[in-house]
Amino acid sequence: MIDQKKIEKFLAKQLNSELSEVFIVDCEDGSYELFNKYRVEPHPSGVFKVIPLTVTEEHIFSSKKNAFTWCIFDKYKKITETKRIEELDLLISSLDLIIAQQKKLLGKAKDNDTKLIFLAKLQEGKRKRTAMVNEINNYINISRHWQSSKFTNTQPK
Repeated sequence: MIDQKKIEKFLAKQLNSELSEVFIVDCEDGSYELFNKYRVEPHPSGVFKVIPLTVTEEHIFSSKKNAFTWCIFDKYKKITETKRIEELDLLISSLDLIIAQQKKLLGKAKDNDTKLIFLAKLQEGKRKRTAMVNEINNYINISRHWQSSKFTNTQPK
């Protein structure tokens, strides 16, 4: 018979070692625990709250992917990048609202001059959003590479 306490002790030891570097748990309540350091909680409004388990601060993200990316960069103590990821997430969300508003105003515009103004603002918003999405995707790809490298026993640079 397998001793339950021995199994729990073994798992706890493994979680505090190398396994914690890649450990992501999908909890029953819909939240996630990452690396034994972070909790990512979805909210009905559609945002994801990141709660580092060692401090009382919280970080809000518009997507799970951005929240996980922030956790990975924070794990490697990339302070400048974590701030930029958080900023990009907020800016992209804001631009999404602005773009939706510009589309609505463009549809309601009666004369051509007004339509051209709203169309120009809409195109500018879309251009900015594309640039920001490309930048945050770069961070996402870097974090993916770092996590993949953990499985092949190479360290991130």
